[in-house]
Amino acid sequence: MVFFTKKLIYNQLFLIVGLLFFSKYLFAQEITMFDESFSYHYYEDDNRIDVKRVEKLLSNDSIANLHWKRAKLKNLITNSFLISEFGLITIFSTSENPKTIVIAGIGTLVSLVGTLVFGLSRQKSRRKAILKYNSLFDSPNQEKKSTSLKITPSLIQSNNQKSLTGIALSLKW
Repeated sequence: MVFFTKKLIYNQLFLIVGLLFFSKYLFAQEITMFDESFSYHYYEDDNRIDVKRVEKLLSNDSIANLHWKRAKLKNLITNSFLISEFGLITIFSTSENPKTIVIAGIGTLVSLVGTLVFGLSRQKSRRKAILKYNSLFDSPNQEKKSTSLKITPSLIQSNNQKSLTGIALSLKW
């Protein structure tokens, strides 16, 4: 009988240790993105994760995945603008033809504006993807608190009669 209880205790202890060990993988974690000098660093709680893991996590939600794919496309366009900008700067600095210099200068400015616009848009799409993914972990029972101000007709009951008497200002918390 003593052997049976020790075996039962060891089985329970083994089960508890196993659950504690694997509990890290049982609960979903939110993603955090930090903007470094030339790249982004992604974290799940305190653990740094790579981009492939982020893409795998974002593939669970179709809208977050769509924003992530848009960010990747915008990244490709931004890099194309940067490459063309270096080429145009090379043409601008080595050419002696005034017409070519003007065209290369205008192209460089257009490429610079395109790089900035698509680079900022890429950042916004990444942020939207991560925020959408993180919104999956919000509590569905938790209502968003808002204060609203409504002007509604006021009904006052007098002598068992309901009558419209005027306009009242109603605050809803």
